[in-house]
Amino acid sequence: KYEVLNDIHSCEIYRENLDKKKSGNQSEIQATISELDAKRDEKQELGKTFYEIEARRNKTAGELEALNQKREEIHQKTKEYDKQQIDWTESYRMKSTRQKFLIETEKEKEGYKTAVIATDETKNLYKCKIVKSIGSRKNEASIAAGLYDILREMDYLGAQYIYSESFDNDILGGAVMNRMIKAAAYHIVQA
Repeated sequence: KYEVLNDIHSCEIYRENLDKKKSGNQSEIQATISELDAKRDEKQELGKTFYEIEARRNKTAGELEALNQKREEIHQKTKEYDKQQIDWTESYRMKSTRQKFLIETEKEKEGYKTAVIATDETKNLYKCKIVKSIGSRKNEASIAAGLYDILREMDYLGAQYIYSESFDNDILGGAVMNRMIKAAAYHIVQA
């Protein structure tokens, strides 16, 4: 009888332990579920924040693209204006040179033999009897190559006054101008 009672008591203790364990497991499961719910809510908030950030990024990228396009348009207009300004400056320089040249070519009317060293692009602008092209402004190497030949030709033609256009002061143009200035004995007519 004591053994049976002892077995029954052991079973009751075992059952109580199982109930406690079951209750503990249920509490643990409930805590885990609550934690998972909190993580899911947190994940949804992070997702919402991510979409907001993504939307802001897309909006900013669109604005940046619009600004880049505007900047490119302004850059293109600036290039066009610069080109137009260069063209106007060149046109003004050519007209001014032509006017000063006409004043200087009065020497021809006084009986002197005058000549002009021009470029392929401008040789038709001069109304002097002797107008020779030294080469193209687009190819300064051709100008440098033809310099001595044209100076000898002017000497052969007996030109008493030789007028020439000026050239850029870069490496090759500077060398051409240096040689022309020496050939003119440093007599320069500013145009």
